[in-house]
Amino acid sequence: IENFYSSQADSKNISLTFISDSQENQKIYLNAMAKIIKENLLDFPEKLDTSKQLPDQAQFFLNKSAQYKKSYDNLSKMPVPRSWESIHGAVLKILNRLTINYAFIGAYNADPVKGLLSVNEIQKNIEPEIKLLLEQFQSKIKNNNLNLSSDIYLILNLIYK
Repeated sequence: IENFYSSQADSKNISLTFISDSQENQKIYLNAMAKIIKENLLDFPEKLDTSKQLPDQAQFFLNKSAQYKKSYDNLSKMPVPRSWESIHGAVLKILNRLTINYAFIGAYNADPVKGLLSVNEIQKNIEPEIKLLLEQFQSKIKNNNLNLSSDIYLILNLIYK
């Protein structure tokens, strides 16, 4: 169990590229982030087959893990306005944890304990963190007086639907 929780830490040493906090840069950043979220997370073509047991759906979870990894990689290369650094870091941390957890769920047959711990980690810890992060996004958008297209708000709201 200790090894499981230590694997949740983001051990990757990425070097983010920071840009100025101009309104234009923030809008570009949020549009790019919304596009990555939509293309890589919301438009995931596979659906979980609720008629099957968890051990019989390994490939779904492994594919989902790869998709989270792809999103992580794309977001880690994206220029970030300086004032969005902590939120961006939190997004990367969550994506890394989702990558790990979905891989463990996909490998349920090899290690059922890690698989069950991963399901619990997602439900009890990660999902509430994502909701809090979405609130931080919306608050920062409002506080910075960013007039954004409704697409960004739609994507932020769709994450949990």
